Amino acid sequence: FGHHRVAALALIAAWGLAFGALPLCLQLWNARLAHPQVEAGAALFVCVLQASIAVGSAAGGMVVDRLGVRANVVVGALLFVLASCLALYARHRAIPDATPAAQPPNH
Repeated sequence: FGHHRVAALALIAAWGLAFGALPLCLQLWNARLAHPQVEAGAALFVCVLQASIAVGSAAGGMVVDRLGVRANVVVGALLFVLASCLALYARHRAIPDATPAAQPPNH
């Protein structure tokens, strides 16, 4: 993987730009969905985020121990594709939009 430095730098830059806004966007989305109980929603968000980091770290460590670093990158990419497919599927399901509907003008 380290033979294409320009491609690696471009991918790292793209990842940084994409991920940079993700925590803020997720917290805003969470606040909109948990409107009357924003504090409870924020606490649940932090709990799930920390648990996800712990499970991902443990699973990644097991993959590296058993299969090596290269396999960890491949497994991570496959999980990313799977998560993206699930997110797109969920988006097309009947999930209500968190943004308020446009109100018709008063006459």
